[in-house]
Amino acid sequence: MIACLAKDTYLSSGKITKRLQDILNEIKADPTKQDMVYSVAEKTIEHDKAVMIENAPLLNQDAQVKELAGDLKAIERFSGVFTQTNETVNPPVTIFDGHTTTEVEQQEALEGKQITYSIEKFGKEEQHTAYLAEQTYKSKKTGKEITRVGWKVEFPEDTDHVKGIYKPLAKEIKFKKEYGQHAFSEEEITSLLAGEEISFEATDKQGKSFTATGKLIEQELKEGRRKIRFWGFRVNPKPVDTNVYVVITYKDGKEYHFKKTYRGHRWTPEEIKKIAAGKKQIVAFNGRKGTYRMEIKPNPNKKYNGRKYFGFDEKFAK
Repeated sequence: MIACLAKDTYLSSGKITKRLQDILNEIKADPTKQDMVYSVAEKTIEHDKAVMIENAPLLNQDAQVKELAGDLKAIERFSGVFTQTNETVNPPVTIFDGHTTTEVEQQEALEGKQITYSIEKFGKEEQHTAYLAEQTYKSKKTGKEITRVGWKVEFPEDTDHVKGIYKPLAKEIKFKKEYGQHAFSEEEITSLLAGEEISFEATDKQGKSFTATGKLIEQELKEGRRKIRFWGFRVNPKPVDTNVYVVITYKDGKEYHFKKTYRGHRWTPEEIKKIAAGKKQIVAFNGRKGTYRMEIKPNPNKKYNGRKYFGFDEKFAK
């Protein structure tokens, strides 16, 4: 869609982009020239807005855009008179927790009744209760408050998690009360909420016992396209063997490690500094047919069998 709308705009021009970058570099060197960017930005916006309006009809003609539009489904709704307010409403057929209502449930909800149904969440079946009620939302377009009839859901009591104030951040969090088939004691929960490390005997997925040492960490889980942040116990990573690995603080501020030798070459202190700075460099290696040179660039997001590690992108150099 952006490709269609941006056709023939200044922003899609490599020359204009370079000119903007040059101006920013000039301003960085001499802040008194900052008015230059306002002039260019004003001309760019005025020109590109008009071009995009002209390009808008292309969206209806582009095959790829049509295909993408076909994948978007309008929210299916039902309508009827809501007895509690005596007005016609049109709530979604599917409730936000994923349950698709039947016609019987829709009619009961319009009559002000609660509906109960089962839903699977994270591999576990839950009983939810939903009903229609007047609710106030904030419009994303105008920022004004809007009152309309929509679904309200009552979730079952959460018996799998513990709630409490996480002292290092002074905010309420919740986390699973078990880890590795071990149920946290009241004393352990108090220590975890204080941000402290604890140790206990746990059982892994293969049924083997191990000593788990760790603390509460805010983590991220991917569910389809959504990213869900949550708090949970995390085992401390195994200590890095510094006889085998180099430990560095990379330019992104995070700590990484990699082997001291690469292709038989032992990293020098100067080379390690460049790696930590994220700089590429030419390195000489000894091979069977003699010495050869390669351009080495650090990559903290290399993958092997789906797992990330700190590695290097390489190509032969003259």
